[in-house]
Amino acid sequence: MNTERPVDFLTLEHAARFTDAVKQIGTIALNDEPYGSAVYLLTVSPTVWNKATRHITEERINFQAMIEESYVSTGESIAIRTAGNLYNGCLEVNPVEFTRLDSKLFKGVINAIRLRRDELLLKEIKLLYEIYSRESEETELDQSSSMGAYPEDTKFYYPRGEE
Repeated sequence: MNTERPVDFLTLEHAARFTDAVKQIGTIALNDEPYGSAVYLLTVSPTVWNKATRHITEERINFQAMIEESYVSTGESIAIRTAGNLYNGCLEVNPVEFTRLDSKLFKGVINAIRLRRDELLLKEIKLLYEIYSRESEETELDQSSSMGAYPEDTKFYYPRGEE
């Protein structure tokens, strides 16, 4: 029996960015652990996603271009390099660098590693994606409000001490 906590989107905005990514690139992000874990991590931060979106297609993710195109902060660089490493090992990252991340990016990295490792966790994200996108289609969400994007019984998991 799997006793690990499920992987979830970190915020409603993260879920929305991931949903937009899947609409942009297709369902490969929901069916392929390397691709899905990379897209999950790239959508954690709006700043990282804004840099990444131009470099992702259904066929490939160009991580080098993301880093070279414009200024990226230390945390953004670590997140992009980690996503690249999870995707196909194209970029190096030292795990000690994770200690330099803010708590949101750190949790995103850990969740992305878990998604890369376990096909069942990616299926959980796929189910959450389907719930979120169905809710989005059925209800026009007010951009200023994050209420109503998830069913009432959806649970969010936070790192210790951050509830």
